Amino acid sequence: MADDVHLVAVYRARGEREGRTLDIEQALLVRVEDGRWADIRAQPLDAAAFDAFWS
Repeated sequence: MADDVHLVAVYRARGEREGRTLDIEQALLVRVEDGRWADIRAQPLDAAAFDAFWS
């Protein structure tokens, strides 16, 4: 989804770290300014799994 100022994309994030695995969907939230990506944030859709992976 997108308009002139915001863009949202959902993607799958996968990884392995210190014996733990991650396989979740995340939303990429983008603010567009003057035709360029000005701010980018990734929001995990499963915060508990994300936190467990990075803890």
